Amino acid sequence: MAGSRTGMTESTVRLLIHDAATVPRPASTGRHHHHFWQLDHCASGVITVLSGGIRRSLPRGRGVLLPPGSPHEFRYPAGCAYVSWKFAWDGPGPGDPVHLDRQPGWRGLAGCLAAGPAAAAVPHLLTAAMRLAGAPEPATGLAAELARLVDAHPDRVWTVAAAAGQLGLSPGHASARCRAVLGMSLKRWLDVRRAAHAGRALAGSDLGLADVAARCGFSDQFAFSRFFRRIAGESPSAFRARRPAGTKSLP
Repeated sequence: MAGSRTGMTESTVRLLIHDAATVPRPASTGRHHHHFWQLDHCASGVITVLSGGIRRSLPRGRGVLLPPGSPHEFRYPAGCAYVSWKFAWDGPGPGDPVHLDRQPGWRGLAGCLAAGPAAAAVPHLLTAAMRLAGAPEPATGLAAELARLVDAHPDRVWTVAAAAGQLGLSPGHASARCRAVLGMSLKRWLDVRRAAHAGRALAGSDLGLADVAARCGFSDQFAFSRFFRRIAGESPSAFRARRPAGTKSLP
């Protein structure tokens, strides 16, 4: 399970090891920990993850983010496949393991990571994964500019042209810059951000779907449901049904 080492510069993320394999026979990493971040994605089969005293299954399409110093163990059945990214992160992040399966946008991001993107895009994709896991936005940069713009008007339907205009860029330039810096198109970024707003409203309140739709700028809950399913991979109702018990409601 050896990986290849790759140096990265000028990024919040510095990739250390990229490891991908199909496991020919049952295997285990044994319980261990390390000083860097680790993001693992199950490409096929079902991997067992033991972390923080909890045993969880990691089926195909799901991922887990492990912070530095977190004891963990992976158990692989024969025939499963995984992709693992080990990296340094400049800045604060979640202190506990995060299972990336409920966050809107994770499936698309996981697909990009698992597809073997160009080396220059990897740090930005891993940065996006950290954002989904709850790491704070950077103080500067394109992501921060876009986040401040969109978060200030969550009920507005942001088109590529409108967002680009607010940034003082042409739509083509804004899209090219977004893809180069963030590893995804501006349209995709806007959709993922909008779904993330909706996800927080669904998980943190008991608002009806029509009210959540209105908060996110949709004309009706049916258009909202179609959009959310396309981005998050499940319906708003299914997403809300998996809300952890005891979640506080939004004011």
